Amino acid sequence: MLFDHYRNLYLEYGYNKSSDIDKEIEEYTEEWDRLKNEDGKWFEKTLVKSYLGYSKIQKNLRNTFR
Repeated sequence: MLFDHYRNLYLEYGYNKSSDIDKEIEEYTEEWDRLKNEDGKWFEKTLVKSYLGYSKIQKNLRNTFR
């Protein structure tokens, strides 16, 4: 996680390329809302929910270290 945080900082400042974590969280939240009401698809649900959690941690780290 810290590696991703510093990699993203490097890309942002070194190449002026920022990742829009807020947009990704929004998109995956919409996907989660769609998936959670479907039967089955446990693997997809697990991946989306895990990625959402990971992204939220990254966002918090980004805000903490700025």
